[in-house]
Amino acid sequence: LGLRWRLLLRGLGMRAVPQDPRFDGLASGLDACDLAIGCDSGPMQFATLRGVPTVVVYGRYPAAEFAPPSRSLAVS
Repeated sequence: LGLRWRLLLRGLGMRAVPQDPRFDGLASGLDACDLAIGCDSGPMQFATLRGVPTVVVYGRYPAAEFAPPSRSLAVS
């Protein structure tokens, strides 16, 4: 909630997408995004496949091994 208010005060929007087993909600949410930020996960891979630029945070595994091939900034 704190991050949402900080973004809103800077004129940026944020959307949290609820879980959807069919990925319809995620797909429509990602289509409305200019940038997706998250941890290394399926939704971030899906965002890259849909052409959304991403910033992905990786843990102890090398980003070069798991990062999507394009339009993604890997942060380890």
